[in-house]
Amino acid sequence: MKILSFVSIFAILTLALAASAWGQSNAAQPPSLSMLELAQLTSSDGVSLNQLGNSVSISGNTVVVGAPTAGGPYSLGAVYVFVKSRGGWSNMTQIAKLTASDGSANDYLGWSVSIVGDTVVAGAPTDLTTGIGSVYVFVKPDGGWADMTETAKLTASDAQVEAEFGVSVAVESGGGTIVIGADEATVGSNSRQGEAYVFNKPAGGWVNATESQKLIDLSGQAGDNFGRSVAVSGNAIAVGSSGRHFYQGAICMFVNGRPVGQLTASDGRVGDELGISLSMSGNTIVAGAPYAPTTIMNVGEGRVYVYDQPAEGWATMTQNAELLPDFQGQLFGWSVAIAGNTIVAGGPNNFYAFSEPGKAYGYVRQAIGWHNTVYPTYTLKSPITENDNFFGISVAVSGNTVVSGAVYPTRAGQGAAFVFGP
Repeated sequence: MKILSFVSIFAILTLALAASAWGQSNAAQPPSLSMLELAQLTSSDGVSLNQLGNSVSISGNTVVVGAPTAGGPYSLGAVYVFVKSRGGWSNMTQIAKLTASDGSANDYLGWSVSIVGDTVVAGAPTDLTTGIGSVYVFVKPDGGWADMTETAKLTASDAQVEAEFGVSVAVESGGGTIVIGADEATVGSNSRQGEAYVFNKPAGGWVNATESQKLIDLSGQAGDNFGRSVAVSGNAIAVGSSGRHFYQGAICMFVNGRPVGQLTASDGRVGDELGISLSMSGNTIVAGAPYAPTTIMNVGEGRVYVYDQPAEGWATMTQNAELLPDFQGQLFGWSVAIAGNTIVAGGPNNFYAFSEPGKAYGYVRQAIGWHNTVYPTYTLKSPITENDNFFGISVAVSGNTVVSGAVYPTRAGQGAAFVFGP
């Protein structure tokens, strides 16, 4: 029998105290769900340190996975497309590789990815040749996905060197709006205040373009990193500002392009970095604060916050619910995703158990709605148990299918993505 360490005992006490502090709604553990690994997704041309899995996204039966350092020592980057077969998900390599027609060294294409229907958007935020990031749009050909270069290239009209344009991307569910973050952009004299850009799809389809609108936090300060994460649903846009308030972090809300308030954590502290990750589905927003401490111990275990839109619309508010993993969820909230009634959050760096890889946690909304809990509905682990594989560095969810990236799981760090289902 394995003897409990002091850290394990302390973890149990910490979770018990946290549950007690959160009250009756957390007293009973919700029903659990058994999730199985269905597939391991890898690239046919992978080489060492490709970092496949740094970003993932799913839409229906299609998964896209970013590999920002693909391309040998030059880190051009690439995005790989995987499609579920008629027999279901199984271990496979890509059916298509998406690249930039003008790719150059250190573009890091695939640092961020998003897919909706037949449209894939991928960020290439760093280019050491010009220092200016770009975002590429790929539209599925009539004959199906195949190796291809972009349909359109999106750039900022005020392109700045090292602004990291494309560090985050999001596509509205109808595919007509793309939002792009540039969290290192200088605003006025404020370095790294950050900006976000909105692109609207032309009537004839996506073409090379600059933004339709630029979003700025009018109360922003230097170092806010506004644009570290972005999300869009209907006419509402959420922008993560992880450096705001001395890295306590916040989510800035815009409706019809106008600022309407900020989302913060009621128990937020300096250094939490709320807004490093962000996702939105309908009227619900989920945001990660991966450096938030536990109830007692001042260590970045991480927390995830859930916000439901009030009846009167988005405005300045704190969370409706707070999610916590088991005690070994270091950097929990580094990645988050929401689809319908399911939230998934990744904790890629296990601080207290170096013999284990990272984890991802799933939470299913109960009949009473989202509420504070330390009980995930399910916990996902990498089937490859190498130390520090960063499983959970990226997550995506669609229905009952969950995808998690792991940038260093096997084959000398080529990376992989894993598909799970009930």
